[in-house]
Amino acid sequence: MNPRRDIPAHGTASRYRGDPRKKRWTACHCERCLTAFRRQRKARELRVAQGLGARHALEPVLTHIHLLVESGWTLHGIEEASGVDRRGMYNIRHRLQRTVNHSTAQRLLALPPMATPRFVDAVGARRRVQALVAIGWSMSSLAPKVGLSHTALEDIANGRRARVTTGTHEAIRAAYRSFSKKPGPSGWVRAFAARQGWHGPLAWDDIDDPAAKPEALEPYTPPAPNGRDSMRIPEIRHLLAFGESPASIARQMGGSEKYIRDLITQNGLSRAA
Repeated sequence: MNPRRDIPAHGTASRYRGDPRKKRWTACHCERCLTAFRRQRKARELRVAQGLGARHALEPVLTHIHLLVESGWTLHGIEEASGVDRRGMYNIRHRLQRTVNHSTAQRLLALPPMATPRFVDAVGARRRVQALVAIGWSMSSLAPKVGLSHTALEDIANGRRARVTTGTHEAIRAAYRSFSKKPGPSGWVRAFAARQGWHGPLAWDDIDDPAAKPEALEPYTPPAPNGRDSMRIPEIRHLLAFGESPASIARQMGGSEKYIRDLITQNGLSRAA
């Protein structure tokens, strides 16, 4: 569904003309609206006389918007800085028009790309998202926490983005610190991550190092109920990597929760985010 267009304010040519096609607002011929309409008409006539045309080609404007976004601008920031409304930006970005109003084009083209684009390698962000999914946190639940759409987060997790902005990287780091120490609620999500070969938080010594390799975890085999502590440690480590809680591990291994927590603490099995 296209974004709803707000009724133009008084003192604009759009308010003077009204909306004869969809009837969303009636024409207003007050002095302010009439003046704005006449100014717009004269400006159009002047551009035509100068050989500039009344409309601007779409492609240069769309290319510039992409350049702004690549340099670190957000779409909302572009709208705010240029004064172009949400509907206008939507139409341009989705090629719903072949040309752009000259005034709109000039306001967009006047915005400079950010002087020092702040991008970082996406490897750390990608591994963190994959690790959270591996312990049961779905991307649809994580996306609002990091201020991204589900599609954008999915692109990062699947390696379709080589770089991310510093802001996105920091937002994903913050979510990782909050959620990597507790399992998510979805077993289906954990199974999906396992099929993709994604690794949980405990598999990484340095999650931001592109050269780092995840620790390989052996398939899980339940230990004997009365197994020694040294035999239980690998199993506890494995279950923690898949997001299991100490209480759940205690139930599976036949020990008390306190006993399992003591083993985790004594053997340094929990790692910082």
